[in-house]
Amino acid sequence: MHQTNRPAPPPVGAGFGIAISARRTDHTPFSGGVNVEGGKLPILFMKPHLKGRIGSMDTATVTAPSVPQVRTQAVSKAKTKRPTPWNVVLLNDDDHSYEYVIAMVQKLFGAPVERAFQIAKTVDKDGRAVCMTTHRELAELKMEQIHGFGKDMLISGCAGSMSAVIEPAECGDDENGENDSRA
Repeated sequence: MHQTNRPAPPPVGAGFGIAISARRTDHTPFSGGVNVEGGKLPILFMKPHLKGRIGSMDTATVTAPSVPQVRTQAVSKAKTKRPTPWNVVLLNDDDHSYEYVIAMVQKLFGAPVERAFQIAKTVDKDGRAVCMTTHRELAELKMEQIHGFGKDMLISGCAGSMSAVIEPAECGDDENGENDSRA
């Protein structure tokens, strides 16, 4: 049988953060385990090619790696600032029918027909109506959707979509006193 010069194996537990130390307490031959309280602990790392290097052991100590101390500090909780509410305001013109306004408000804002009719009446009577109160990004999106909704096919002289603007809400309430992000 051909023997090769093998490098010495790494210490047991190397790379796992475990330190193992063993000491010989007598000169008796290897007995297949280490005497510990309550019985014998098998030595799994004793292989024939290591027998001469390690020798017989009857005591082993296993120590866990030291864990670094972690200092914890009380983190002050910063209050999350709520975004400023913005109103999506539909502006009146004489080029669009009630049917057009109702259909647009239902489609773009998901409003029931009663709420859509109320917005159509308010925009006709007052010249403007708040369709939604929400954060700025969504308000801008809804304004662009109103501008891109298309012309009213029921009115022959209709040139295009209705107009809308966004404006900061005074206290997050729409004109009906509702604090709701839906139409």
